[in-house]
Amino acid sequence: MSTGFDDLLNQTHKLRAEMEIGEDFPRIERNLVQIRDAAFKMATKTPSFNAEKTDIKAALLLSSRGYDVSKSTQKLESLNRTKTFEPLEPIKDVDIQAFLKNEYENAVLTAVEHTKKKTFEEATEAHWEMHEREWEKEKRKIMNSLVDLADENLDFSTVSEQSFSRTMPMDVSCRKVEEQMGDNVIYFVQIQQYNESSMKADARNVLLDAIKKLDDQNLQETWWMVDSLSSITGTSTNKFSSSHRSSPSYQSSLIRQSLSHLEKTNVKQMERLVSMNLQYAQRGGIPGTYNLIKSLFNIKFGAGGRGASYENDLIDGYPAWAFVYHCLRSGDKAAINQVINKSRNVIGDFANYLTEYTSSDDRRLSAGSEREVRLQYRRTISSSKDPYKRIVYCVVGRCDCNDDHADVATTTDDYLWLKLSQVVVALDSNDFSNTVDTLSLGQLQIMLFETYGENHFNASQDPLLYFRILMLVGLFEAAIEFLSRFDVYRDVSVHIAIVMNACNLLLLPANVNSHLLTRDQSDGHPIRRLNFARLIMLYASKFERSNPIKAVHYYYLLNDLTNQEGDNLFDSCISEVVINTREYDLLLGQLQLDGSRKPGLLDQLNVNVNKIIEKVAKELESTGQLNDAVILYDLCKNQTKVIDLLNKLLSQIISSPTRRSSDNIKKIAISVAERLQGSGTASIPNVATFHLLLDLMTFFSYYYENCIEDAYNVIKELKIISLTEDSLEDRLKNVGTLSDEVRRCLPNVLLATATIITQLFNRVIGPIVNDPATSNNLLRRYRYEMHCLVSFCGSMPYRMPADVTARLVQFEASIK
Repeated sequence: MSTGFDDLLNQTHKLRAEMEIGEDFPRIERNLVQIRDAAFKMATKTPSFNAEKTDIKAALLLSSRGYDVSKSTQKLESLNRTKTFEPLEPIKDVDIQAFLKNEYENAVLTAVEHTKKKTFEEATEAHWEMHEREWEKEKRKIMNSLVDLADENLDFSTVSEQSFSRTMPMDVSCRKVEEQMGDNVIYFVQIQQYNESSMKADARNVLLDAIKKLDDQNLQETWWMVDSLSSITGTSTNKFSSSHRSSPSYQSSLIRQSLSHLEKTNVKQMERLVSMNLQYAQRGGIPGTYNLIKSLFNIKFGAGGRGASYENDLIDGYPAWAFVYHCLRSGDKAAINQVINKSRNVIGDFANYLTEYTSSDDRRLSAGSEREVRLQYRRTISSSKDPYKRIVYCVVGRCDCNDDHADVATTTDDYLWLKLSQVVVALDSNDFSNTVDTLSLGQLQIMLFETYGENHFNASQDPLLYFRILMLVGLFEAAIEFLSRFDVYRDVSVHIAIVMNACNLLLLPANVNSHLLTRDQSDGHPIRRLNFARLIMLYASKFERSNPIKAVHYYYLLNDLTNQEGDNLFDSCISEVVINTREYDLLLGQLQLDGSRKPGLLDQLNVNVNKIIEKVAKELESTGQLNDAVILYDLCKNQTKVIDLLNKLLSQIISSPTRRSSDNIKKIAISVAERLQGSGTASIPNVATFHLLLDLMTFFSYYYENCIEDAYNVIKELKIISLTEDSLEDRLKNVGTLSDEVRRCLPNVLLATATIITQLFNRVIGPIVNDPATSNNLLRRYRYEMHCLVSFCGSMPYRMPADVTARLVQFEASIK
């Protein structure tokens, strides 16, 4: 039954009507084209694979090409898929020769590559090591030039202020140059005597002998102070440990020596004042400190001295407590005992305390007596109007340490004497908070060095005053570093450091490259360390080129120190001096004709000169100064190094025309060869090479002097090149046994020999030889020798320069 379009349209309207009866759906209006496109899109998304239809299509395709589908199917089913798809076994390589050759080549290439890599690494490492050493030297020079900048942080914003603060007063900075040079000569003579002394005399006594020769009174007084402090006991031979600084024996000795110096200085000042005022002093003829104090009172208080009594306590008509104070200040026990005997009715029970105080070696009362004196001071004496009475009680009882007693202690020396007298030995400064009214040595050092400092004492205007303050309280390192900042007193500071170091009174840092003044974390708060090595090197570096003898003697003071590499510091410094000045004969000695060494300056000191010479030679060799290195190795009788270096040098110069530098090497080589006759000090191969190079040197000397017959005879006798066919094989084998130094000369030897043969050939052609038969024989022989020479060059197992071979061929062609 056929269906027309009208029927389809009616069915469509019917379906649409049925759809509109139900729920409201959105109406979609599509035309036929849109419906067709949507149908195709849905068809493409739906899988349409059908295995059966695909098999049919495949069968039709194969049939159309003439294949029998049924037989093909049977063949495919009969195949064993398991064996077909298993992996095949690899075919083994049975070419053993090719395999071994490949392995050998791989091993050679691996060795070459490894050696190349290692060589580059070693060269790079050596290169950077050399740069580091050079930089270390330059760094030391730069740091040494910054001698005034001892702080670790360089604050350039305060340079101008520091420079003004360190400006010396006009009368000090304008000392005559002649006086400074004279002092330097005096010091150096004493240092030289000390170094050259076989018994090693005491450095303190040797240098202090120079005091009598100094013209400056201030310097003399400074040196007398150093003399007193250099007698301190309780020191340690370990200059890198500060543990002894806190020991009771060391502190007691330091305070005792400092007080002794201050008291002696006070007596000298009183004597000077009395001698200047004899009319008022009324000294009389009775010696002793007691009468000296009387004379002082006559000048200070007037005749009789009664006007100064604050509490009407008199001794022989003079103020009692002032008398007691000046006797204590002078340190004269006899004068103190004399005062005690005459003043028992005046000072009462305090006489007993005073007797106990003076009889003690440490000038200290017993614990009970000290408590009683302190109790009396707090109750009554502290309110007394007599300043001398108050200060005497504070000194004897070590109390009221905060009172400076400025009305009595009017000078810096008086102030130092007062504070040192009040110091309690071996008191830990960290426990001071638990101890009332007590002063330790560490607290006194902190107060003077850090709390007050340079500005308080106007140190830039009077450097010696601040220097003496630091020295008397035991801050030797800080005192020397401070004084070394001033050019005028740098010489003094260096030589004071030498004395203090010889007496084991200086603390040194472990690193000789550190700053001039450093602080170690293991030390106490006020303690510093002085880089003695750097101080000496800075001082000696100024004249080591102009006066190496003087520099050597100062560097010898560093003989017991080592640098960071563990080398002796004196040896390192002397090596630099010798290299920079090139004064080999003066410092190290001179080689005599018989091979012995004439002593030099270093032989006067107790050092191993040969060790220093060898060290300098190694330095010269490492820097490429082989000519000087040969001389020094020969000086210390290291013949093996002499032969090795001479071989290197001769191989470079024997084939070149004569020069001044090469003449010196040739003379040294000849001298060494003469001394080596009958001596087996060096290895045989090196000596054989050395003698062969000397023979080649003789050959080239004849060659450049145009003595061609002599040169021709020499090269034939050496038998290192082949001039006959019979000797060719032996000469080629001999080349393999020659050293690199000799083989390096072979190209020039071949060219020189070819030139000689050509010149001899040309002489035969000329009118020199008149006999034709002889002439023809000579010509044939020279052609034959030239041909053998070219054959020898071409047969050598070493690659020769291309121009050498070409020139030899040209020589051969020129005589054919």
